[in-house]
Amino acid sequence: MGDSAPTETLRALLRAPAVQIYSYTQADAYVRRHSYLNKIVVPEGAIDFGKDLPLEDVVLIGPTVNSSRAAA
Repeated sequence: MGDSAPTETLRALLRAPAVQIYSYTQADAYVRRHSYLNKIVVPEGAIDFGKDLPLEDVVLIGPTVNSSRAAA
């Protein structure tokens, strides 16, 4: 899940020329249809203020993390 990944890992991925980030325009529909998904918004500049990464708000979807299972 994106919220769990180290910031440096996310920065490296966003800067990698072979990696493209996909913003889900229908994220709300995916989340509504699949209860195990969450909508995650990465605001413009949240990864790197100086380079303005990402260049615009990016809407992601990811699986719900079950904290009770993670603790086991």
